[in-house]
Amino acid sequence: MDKVSIIMPAYNAELFIEDAINSVINQTYRNWELLVIDDCSTDCSAAIIKTYVEQDNRINYIKNIVNSGVSVTRNNGLTASTGHFIAFLDSDDIWQPTKLEKQIALLQAKKGSFSFTNLTYIDKHNEVLGQSTLKLPEEVKYKKLLKHNYIPCSSVVVEKNYLKPFHEDAYNFHEDYYQWLNILKTGVIAYGINEPLLLYRFQTTSKSGNKLKSFFMTFYVFKELGFNSLSAFALTSRHVLIALKKYKNVLTNSVKTK
Repeated sequence: MDKVSIIMPAYNAELFIEDAINSVINQTYRNWELLVIDDCSTDCSAAIIKTYVEQDNRINYIKNIVNSGVSVTRNNGLTASTGHFIAFLDSDDIWQPTKLEKQIALLQAKKGSFSFTNLTYIDKHNEVLGQSTLKLPEEVKYKKLLKHNYIPCSSVVVEKNYLKPFHEDAYNFHEDYYQWLNILKTGVIAYGINEPLLLYRFQTTSKSGNKLKSFFMTFYVFKELGFNSLSAFALTSRHVLIALKKYKNVLTNSVKTK
């Protein structure tokens, strides 16, 4: 069984991080290490994480020297990781128990290097807001990924040797989407599992919820890839139309549950 290194950035995550860590502990795939990288939290996150570290030697606590943002935090996790595969889990998201097992089995069957899954949207109370309306393709190549980002960061399992450091301007840039595009540009195929093995916590203040900000973040990804402004605008507009359709029911339910 190949080891999976799970990278979990954490900043003031005391409300949700126990659910996230417990979902890793409950995985049916047992050969993993969890690297929780604390980006200088000012709440009780560190104390919560250290409690788990004392109970399970597969869980490691790392603290950034200064508050650095999610990209630097993920990069610090990559540097410390020892697994053949890397998985990412945000500190407010949750995995279904069979997630890693099913993804590793798929990669072994396909002799592949990159897998992702579908998701269910949840709110801050872990109540379901809705299922993804998007049926995931079984295979995603570079040109397909340009048209739409099918790949939620917290669903990814990928061979470590394909990962480069994340773009560090994560505040103005979809650093994870840029990473996936660069991996697939080399010819790697991303294999999708349509089953919602990720519970994704939807918040209107997040990148997903702030559509105007997300537009510009996506636009800058295409510019960074070398597209001219007109092509980047056209590709980004397509993304927005798909996203509005995808999030319509989720946004409605999110308002109802407040």
